[in-house]
Amino acid sequence: MRKKTVELNPDGNMDLSRWNTFHLDLNDLMETEPGAIYRIEIGFRKIHALCDCGEKSDDFAASDTEEWDEFAENESSYWDFFDTYVYSNYYDDYYYNYNYNWDERDDPCADAYYITRMPASANVLASDLGVIAKKGNDGSMVIAVNDLRTTKPVSGAKVKALNYQQTIFHEGSTDSDGMLRWEEIPGKPFLLIVEHNAQKGYVKLDRGSSLSLSKFDVGGSAVNGGLKGFIYGERGVWRPGDTLFLSFMLQDDKKVLPKGHPINFELINPKGQVVDNQVMPNRPDGLFAFTSKTSSEALTGHYNARIKVGGATFNKGVQIETIKPNRLKIKLDFGKDSLSLADSEINGALQVNWLHGAPARNLRTKIGATFVSIPTRFTAFTDYRFDDFVRRFSSRERIIFDDVVDNEGSGNVPMNVDLDSRAPGMLKAYFNAKAFEKGGEFSVDRFSIPYAPYEHFVGLKLPKGDRSRGMLLTDTDHTVEVVTCDVNGKPVAKQGLEWSIYEIHWRWWWSRNGDDLSRYESGEGVQSIAEGILNTDDKGFGSFDFEVKYPEWGRYLVRVVDPNGGHATSQIVYIDWPGWAGRAQRENPGGASMLVFSTDKDKYEVGESCTVSFPSSGIGRALVSIENGSRVVQSYWVDAGKDQTEFTFDITPEMAPNVYVNITLV
Repeated sequence: MRKKTVELNPDGNMDLSRWNTFHLDLNDLMETEPGAIYRIEIGFRKIHALCDCGEKSDDFAASDTEEWDEFAENESSYWDFFDTYVYSNYYDDYYYNYNYNWDERDDPCADAYYITRMPASANVLASDLGVIAKKGNDGSMVIAVNDLRTTKPVSGAKVKALNYQQTIFHEGSTDSDGMLRWEEIPGKPFLLIVEHNAQKGYVKLDRGSSLSLSKFDVGGSAVNGGLKGFIYGERGVWRPGDTLFLSFMLQDDKKVLPKGHPINFELINPKGQVVDNQVMPNRPDGLFAFTSKTSSEALTGHYNARIKVGGATFNKGVQIETIKPNRLKIKLDFGKDSLSLADSEINGALQVNWLHGAPARNLRTKIGATFVSIPTRFTAFTDYRFDDFVRRFSSRERIIFDDVVDNEGSGNVPMNVDLDSRAPGMLKAYFNAKAFEKGGEFSVDRFSIPYAPYEHFVGLKLPKGDRSRGMLLTDTDHTVEVVTCDVNGKPVAKQGLEWSIYEIHWRWWWSRNGDDLSRYESGEGVQSIAEGILNTDDKGFGSFDFEVKYPEWGRYLVRVVDPNGGHATSQIVYIDWPGWAGRAQRENPGGASMLVFSTDKDKYEVGESCTVSFPSSGIGRALVSIENGSRVVQSYWVDAGKDQTEFTFDITPEMAPNVYVNITLV
């Protein structure tokens, strides 16, 4: 339709060697047609490049035009130029020919640099219709249509479902609430076309076009093909030669399975081989019993009981082991309930006896120790956090004792702690002890004891935020309280504590779990937005203030480090503008904004009511969708209130075992 060269710096007052933001007014380039889709492509040619190529030139540079502003008389297609291997109509002059050299693809003075770089492009739809489609695993679909100018639902909009071959195979119209519900679609839809008056809307339904849920808490039990199943046995461990009595409960509320449908049972050994296969017809009560006899020579280890029903698969781990009782009793005593770095020497008293009480003389005993991170808590400071998000701790097993006990079955176990990395807080030491008999048989025992890897600990407490989210506000001074104590929780004074504030970007995965914050400690080029030094008094208390200025917002990491003792603590806080809890996110590929909302409880019983609250500005409308992992259970519109919106829904049996609330605020 239109090709035009745009001068980015006509006044010559910008530094084009840096990243800059430019705006393009499409009204100057075209007249929009309701329901039309426009393809916008922005690129550059060699003549537009800023680099100085010296005397290097070519035939294509000479053919470039400084001013390019023309209207296309005829519509064109990419396939019109397939014989010249053209990437885009914009690059008609750059195609593979004898001048192309792959080694020059990164040289901006060569043709290959421009051949391999496609223009930035985007589709622009001229329409006032907003369309949301939700497809369930059971084949159902809910379509919501509203007017983007007023956010009001659009009734009477015609909806057509097209397959990949662009054939219409299902259609319908929205009701007075702008909703259309299809209980089952006879096919696999690829595209939805919505029409109302002269307006049109399009929604691609392929898996790659769906919005990402990786930043939300979507854990829980999934409904597999509309079926729920549970496998259980009469015990947890079996021996080779035992008979396994396994039961299976099937819930088929929608009656998707016909009468007599086969229920297939498989028992798979640790090598992945199917050692038993049984088939049973479907029963109205949904209860099935499978009996599987194992061989006395059966492999030991982890088996898998697998049941396949109508495309759904259910699994349960089955443990088959040769159980042999201990004949030796092993005792390891350190003389205290916990260990710490402050202990000058750590020695454990080892005693090995036979089960009848006699000392196990001169037997070899081997003890390995593994350290695991545990939450750090002190009874006097329950409101403070003493663990560090930044540090990631892992430990391998270390052999701390491998020797022969004396004639009385006793031994001394010295423990020299050498950790692989700095711990985020308190640790627990797990000991795995083996005592070997003269004939080679051995007995096993396990012990554990807390271990403090620091002599002193630092804790912090953030100010309380709002009731529903704990959110703090911008342009406000926030006081962070700090406390220091020893391994027993007794306050101590500390000098020169370092505090820092870091901005955290939303992760591509669910933000509450798995945040990789280690780069905020040692990442190259990462800088804090605020930092300082503080001291704690004789009672162990101190504090510091920080403020995040408008228009900044988001998640922030508050961290305090004791550079002398080595311990550190950190906590994540969300800070936003007053009345808001979601903002346009520049690095969010799944959507333009993220809405943070909360419920009055975490768990509910059938028959109770759930109250949901989310921030709003008093303008707009929210589409509430309640989903059970298989289909949309309920969907309706809620008018946005001022500052905050609340709505309530009843918990019904079809929402078990878990339900998801999805809110789209328009």
